[in-house]
Amino acid sequence: MKPVLMLCAGLLLMQPALANDPDSITQFNNSACNTPELTDPATSGIANHAQLDQKVRGCDRDNHIYWYEDQIQDIVGYIAQKYYNNFQ
Repeated sequence: MKPVLMLCAGLLLMQPALANDPDSITQFNNSACNTPELTDPATSGIANHAQLDQKVRGCDRDNHIYWYEDQIQDIVGYIAQKYYNNFQ
C-alpha cells in the first residue's frame, strides 16, 4: 500500500513540473493547434460542437496544460479507488 501512496503523491507533486515544461509549451507553439480554423465549426470539419470543444480544449495553451493535470488527477483517483476497494 505504501508504494501506491508514494506513486500518487509523486504524480500530484509532478503537476507543476508538467505545467512549466518548456518542451511541451514549445511543442504546443509549433503544433497545428495554433490554427484559427480550429475554433470555427464551419471550417473545422467537425459538426459536433462537443467534439469541437474537446479538440479546442486540448489545443488551447492554458487548457492544454490543465489537460495534463486532469489526466494525472484521473490516474491518481483511479489508483486510489482501486486500492481502496481491494482493502475494504
